[in-house]
Amino acid sequence: MNAKIFASLLIAQTAVFADSEVEKLPEVAVTANRTETELSKINRSITVITSEEIEQKKAKDLVSLLAQVPGIDVKRSGPKSQQTSVFIRGMRSQHTKVMIDGVALNDIVAPQTAPIFPTIPLDNIERIEIIRGGASTLYGSNAIGGVINIITKKAGEDSFGGEVDAMINAHGDQEYSTFINGRKGKFDYNVGAGWLNEDSLSAKKGDNEKDAQRAINLNGVLGYQVADNLKLSLFGTYEDRDSEYDKGDWHLQNSQIGAKIDATDLFDKLLDTSLRYSFTENVRNDRENTLSYTGQTQEVDWQNTLKLNDLNRLMFGLTYTDENARSNGDENSYWTQAYFAQYEFEPMENLLLDAGVRYNNHSIFGGETTYSTSASYYIEGTGTKLRTSWNTGYRAPSLFELNYPFGGNPDLKPESSESWDIGFEQEAGDKLTFGMTYFTNRVTNYIGWSRGYNQIDGIKVYGVESFVDFKATDDLTLNLTHTYQHSNDMQSNTADIPYLPDNKLSATANWNVTEKLNLNLNGLYVSERNTSPYDAVSELNSYTLLNIAASYQVTEAFEVYGKIDNLLDKDYEENFGYETHGIMPYIGLKYRF
Repeated sequence: MNAKIFASLLIAQTAVFADSEVEKLPEVAVTANRTETELSKINRSITVITSEEIEQKKAKDLVSLLAQVPGIDVKRSGPKSQQTSVFIRGMRSQHTKVMIDGVALNDIVAPQTAPIFPTIPLDNIERIEIIRGGASTLYGSNAIGGVINIITKKAGEDSFGGEVDAMINAHGDQEYSTFINGRKGKFDYNVGAGWLNEDSLSAKKGDNEKDAQRAINLNGVLGYQVADNLKLSLFGTYEDRDSEYDKGDWHLQNSQIGAKIDATDLFDKLLDTSLRYSFTENVRNDRENTLSYTGQTQEVDWQNTLKLNDLNRLMFGLTYTDENARSNGDENSYWTQAYFAQYEFEPMENLLLDAGVRYNNHSIFGGETTYSTSASYYIEGTGTKLRTSWNTGYRAPSLFELNYPFGGNPDLKPESSESWDIGFEQEAGDKLTFGMTYFTNRVTNYIGWSRGYNQIDGIKVYGVESFVDFKATDDLTLNLTHTYQHSNDMQSNTADIPYLPDNKLSATANWNVTEKLNLNLNGLYVSERNTSPYDAVSELNSYTLLNIAASYQVTEAFEVYGKIDNLLDKDYEENFGYETHGIMPYIGLKYRF
């Protein structure tokens, strides 16, 4: 099915089904500038997936939501709790920084420091902010492609509240989750838990043996309001996974604890400052205990925002990171000191500019400086917003890449990058918004794999992202996105980096049929993709997925919902040789208190 047919099908369905768009943004976001910023004053390409959209789509996991965002491609190795790669604007998974409430979740003992996509229950997520394009100046290494920040729900105004959710599919896979939050005097809290059990799918395509996946996720934040403008927070997450593969079984544990102090409106509301400490541990062992990897990361982050006036703001700070990795008796470590600043100003009405700089001092690779700048201008008469950004980036080789006993290379050098984009967003009345962005990314000294880690001249990707949001009525909305991209490695100048489609189309439609009944249809088209040189085939076929969800609010507290994923029962592959589900019905029950 080509993109044009797919688009026609989705538009035709809007008479019955519809959706609230992934690009529909709330009033503010924190990730783009590391400080709370009005969306109208953000110059960069950003998508915010709200809790309302998560609720409407009844998505089964975080990665399924990300797959529908323009500029993002995903590759999973079997069931959803298995190894996952997410590519932003063609950059590799190691160029994506994943965070939960602003704290990095990258696994330093995974190949190339792969980001962790947690099994945190989606019900406990307030929103997901996605920055597309280089963000190394603000977020350092592993942010060459972009940033995904998972923001959990905060305590409400009520003294106590929460939710319990249970879901099962036609093959018996089960998911359970709960969270509670509230306030008591100067204390507030939000604590969540989730449990996942899957055993209906073989990781390897064509095998009859089922590979069980089990995961437990715990997360929580406890806050204490010391004074009107001073707050202390303690936070933590814990995840335990058992993942069966046809080539072996793995036990994985990821844990994180930390503390944060926020002081706001100091010196007559001139300064906000925050100090955060976090400790993260990643552990992975095979069931026979022949391979064992343990990584520990300690990070101290101090950030300040100087609010000079309504038109000028200076954000600056420093980050110290210490990484330690152990594998079967071998131990390696390094540290990084980083100093960063970004100045935002409005020289004339509706013209917004910012410029940033970051200096990294690495214990092995020495000093490196990165830069960024962006601009936007809103034309009130036509409802047009023009914007552009330019960024340089830097990624030091990970401890795994340097020291992995079966292919590590201690002679590796840091990667460096340059990216820029230019685009527009156009309002057409109060019902229609559309836009388009051209982007280009280039990474030099790219670290890849060929019988071990080694470097090539680099990779480059360019493309176009576009979207249309249409609010047909107060109860019916439609969104369509399209991504075109072209990629190649700069050494051999061959086209198409593995697993990057030239075209991706997503569409969603949401219909609030009544105050109690909601219907949602969403779909995804992915074109053909080249595979890696080590795969038995050179290309994966295109595929189209349609998913439908319905929810009914029985009472104020009880909700019954159901959904069908892969409604067309397509046989498809995200990663060569790994299985995916065919048509899959789910049913669930949710209780709010």
